[in-house]
Amino acid sequence: MCLHKILFKLEHTLRPFHLGSALRIQRLNSHLAIFQGITGANDEKEQFFIGMCTYNGEKWVEDAIKSVINQSYQNWHLYVTDDGSSDTTSKVLSRLKKEFPDKITLNLLGSNCSPLSPLNFAIRAFLRNNKYSAFTILDQDDVAEPDWLLNCSKLLKGNTKVLRCKNARFNESLTDMKYVYPAASQIVALREVIERVGERVDRNHPIVSDTEYLKRVERDAIANKHAVVLTPFICQKMRIHGANQTMLGTTKPVKTN
Repeated sequence: MCLHKILFKLEHTLRPFHLGSALRIQRLNSHLAIFQGITGANDEKEQFFIGMCTYNGEKWVEDAIKSVINQSYQNWHLYVTDDGSSDTTSKVLSRLKKEFPDKITLNLLGSNCSPLSPLNFAIRAFLRNNKYSAFTILDQDDVAEPDWLLNCSKLLKGNTKVLRCKNARFNESLTDMKYVYPAASQIVALREVIERVGERVDRNHPIVSDTEYLKRVERDAIANKHAVVLTPFICQKMRIHGANQTMLGTTKPVKTN
């Protein structure tokens, strides 16, 4: 566990100067995670709170939610914020909510909430409910691997407080994998970390929200002497397409159920 911390601090220090070396150290930390955690027993201790933001995602959102519903690890709750969709996304969400009323919470916005990051609604809901011990996200157009939460639960032990998801980029139909990479936005963090780091910055911030948030998570790890570990397994399949950007506008949330 101490080695995790040392490797992470070294990787964090090297990253601005030589990204390749930093990523090699991050992979080494992943192999260490396999040795220390992934082969161990799991008692389904962690209660995962999953945030999902949707906007005109009628083509993909059911696949994304079904990939959560079909997880091998079932201690989770999904909080979905729809950012003022003009297509049938809200109807798809409402149907799935009726099918799984105890597992899904919907926050349907009347129109787009820019410049606020819609993920903040899920973060606030997570922080209000101490039942849940770990926070993560899944985008509306991505699909989680069946053992995503199970494998993550095995790694969240000892000094490891944050996982950075190794994800795979695919074409839109998920038939052709392009590359594997450490995602900036898809992290799994224990409650104590989210309580310190807080919400995402607004979308008009000069630094991309995902990047800015990851930097805060990493600074928190160094300050509080815990590790951020890149998962040694693929967590999510991510689609490459041109229609997954939220439009701009202003609003306040009008409906939560």
